[in-house]
Amino acid sequence: MTMTMYVFGVLTIWFIICPGGMCDQTTANLKNSQVKRILILHDEWEKVYKGTSNLNRQIDIEAKEAGFEVYRTVLGRDGCCIDVSDAKEHYIKVADNICHRNINLDCLQTYSECNLSEIEKIEDLDVIIGHVPVTSGFAISLTERKFKTSRVLLFISDHHEDMEEYQPEYYEAWESNLIKAAEKATAVFSVGPKVFSVFDRKFKALSESIKHCEYLPFPKDDIFNITVNAIEAGEDNLMQVLTYEHMIGVENMKDYYMLIAKAFSRVAKTYHDMHRLLPKFIIKGVPSQHHDDIRTTLYKRLTVQDKYLKIKLPPYGTYEKNLQDIKESNLVVLSSRSEPFGIAGLQAMAVGIPVLVTSHSGLAEFIKKEFPHEASQMTVKVGVNDIDVEGDIDTWRDHIIDVLCYNYTALFEVARDLKEKLKESKLIQESRKRFKDALKDTCLDSW
Repeated sequence: MTMTMYVFGVLTIWFIICPGGMCDQTTANLKNSQVKRILILHDEWEKVYKGTSNLNRQIDIEAKEAGFEVYRTVLGRDGCCIDVSDAKEHYIKVADNICHRNINLDCLQTYSECNLSEIEKIEDLDVIIGHVPVTSGFAISLTERKFKTSRVLLFISDHHEDMEEYQPEYYEAWESNLIKAAEKATAVFSVGPKVFSVFDRKFKALSESIKHCEYLPFPKDDIFNITVNAIEAGEDNLMQVLTYEHMIGVENMKDYYMLIAKAFSRVAKTYHDMHRLLPKFIIKGVPSQHHDDIRTTLYKRLTVQDKYLKIKLPPYGTYEKNLQDIKESNLVVLSSRSEPFGIAGLQAMAVGIPVLVTSHSGLAEFIKKEFPHEASQMTVKVGVNDIDVEGDIDTWRDHIIDVLCYNYTALFEVARDLKEKLKESKLIQESRKRFKDALKDTCLDSW
């Protein structure tokens, strides 16, 4: 009798504490353990292509670390299918059925024309991430057609400042589509302070309902773990300067190549006059189909004073190849006057290589905010138009010569210290927290 009363008492307490008994508790456990799923829409896996632009891969891995089951679209371009072993190493599921040469970016804008059987297998999605303008339309379309309760997060990584000047009709259509997508999205992230400032003004003028926030790219541990050693900037040591240019499609953009090429030429002439071994100059990012055109344009406009210049024009290459090129370089230069951010420069900072960036870039704005003491040594003040191109060329030459010839050892130590500071960047940590809050649908109302 005593044992019976004891058991009865225990059961009574159980039902008081847990109304509904074991059935509800089991249901609660199932509900709490339900996996959150996220679909990230993009056309390439960045560790294979576009080695400098590692943004989407970062987003994928960040979502995985936040506890999501991550799905990612990847489209084959030159072959079927591209290597996605890196994705699988991070337990990211690639929608293999749409990875073939018959699918292209236009298809992603018109949901009905694609073979999306792999995506159709997913029962539900908590979040869909699109990139403006490539997959933002597809992200919105998916929520309207199938995943009606999904939240949509959009990323903007370019403001197309030059397109507005040289191709105003295209820019107007691009901006109109961006605004329409932003109004339907749960939140919009602009990559870097420069892009954020451009669109934050536009969004606030148009609608108070658009949730807009700045997103800062962040180097992963595999970049920080790279170790480089300084070399003496003596006359017998070969110095390598690496830069990135990708402004293709507008005739005027060739002037960007000319500006940095002329600056490199004057650096080479200075080295020759000092009886030093000529530096190695590399401009990455020029598509192979434009190499002949760019070389012809350069050498038509160069003079006899530029006879010591020799430039290599390799493609971006793989993620690992790009990091290897950074590691082998003594200086990384980002000279584009309208660079939205400059992820390649951030990667070079994480490796510990001296970096020079135009003062008008998004990366320069980040450096000025986060590392004000080092900013004056890293940012180059040049014009925003073609009024004093010769002066800008000399400015770049003077900065490059100062790094390579006169202050390399000291600036290498600055770069090494900055690498450690970058690991603890408060601005980047705050940005990552905001993104995770958006993934979990928290704190959006405070934006």
